[in-house]
Amino acid sequence: MTIGSGSTQTTVTDEQVKQILAQGLEQLSPDGKRILVILPDHTRSGPIPLFFKIFCELLSPRARQLSFLIALGTHPPLGPDKMDPLLGMTAAQIAA
Repeated sequence: MTIGSGSTQTTVTDEQVKQILAQGLEQLSPDGKRILVILPDHTRSGPIPLFFKIFCELLSPRARQLSFLIALGTHPPLGPDKMDPLLGMTAAQIAA
């Protein structure tokens, strides 16, 4: 399955990322399912806060349960000083 399009001349906007993820997630029929999203830890680069936010927006209203696992591998556990920037928000903001 291919969704979206590529370009060497332009950058994908946040809204385009959301649209692409929405199309892909629709293929999975997330309604009423328990969903686990695995995210890389702080040793990998990427727009992790954007993906975390979009997954929450798209899946929270539809999934029976939405969980996230930060893949640490052999790295030590993350404290708030590392996890907050990784997810783009604090635990209090997430809980709200």
